[in-house]
Amino acid sequence: MIRRMIAEDIEEVYGLVCELEEEELNRVTFMEIFMKILDGSQHICFVYETAGHIFGFIHLRWEEQLHHAGKVAEVMELDVAREYRSNGIGRALFEIGREWARDSGCIQLEVSCNQSRERSHAFYMDQGMAMTHYKFSLPLANTNP
Repeated sequence: MIRRMIAEDIEEVYGLVCELEEEELNRVTFMEIFMKILDGSQHICFVYETAGHIFGFIHLRWEEQLHHAGKVAEVMELDVAREYRSNGIGRALFEIGREWARDSGCIQLEVSCNQSRERSHAFYMDQGMAMTHYKFSLPLANTNP
């Protein structure tokens, strides 16, 4: 079942994100950010839950952008537990995100994806997305001491 993310999901979502990033993230900082996202007016999160356990989630952020002259949604995170990938969970989460963005008046849905995640690139193209941009990053500080 897919439902809106709630505060009680924090531990399972933390575990999924640490697995995805292959590192133990700062728990206190993660929890502060998690709660800000849940309370934020420009974020929405959904989880895929079965038998009381979360096996995946999607986090979308939206904003109005001058260069689109409209509201654009971005998939900030889409993660499925490693052992449950390729079972339709990611596709279901993506679809609920796409529907939400369209129903909320967004004119475009975007995602940035690490270059090393080639399976993710194929997944997003299978969902009808096109690779149209480059994304550049510049680390400014060690944010995960």
